[in-house]
Amino acid sequence: MHGPVAVPTLMLSGSESTPEIRQATDAAHAALPEATVRVLDGHAHIAHRTHPELVAAIVREFVSG
Repeated sequence: MHGPVAVPTLMLSGSESTPEIRQATDAAHAALPEATVRVLDGHAHIAHRTHPELVAAIVREFVSG
């Protein structure tokens, strides 16, 4: 077993994603409890394709601290 992830981690989840996708995000978050999870209200799993400017803004905000 390895130690905790030592870098900031961002997970994005869409409020309209399928239950299976939401469960996968929940499982990943359980494995990485220090990660930040942002739920994109009104979006599904492909928000990076349907609203790339929104996703880019969230990522920029996260990496800038």
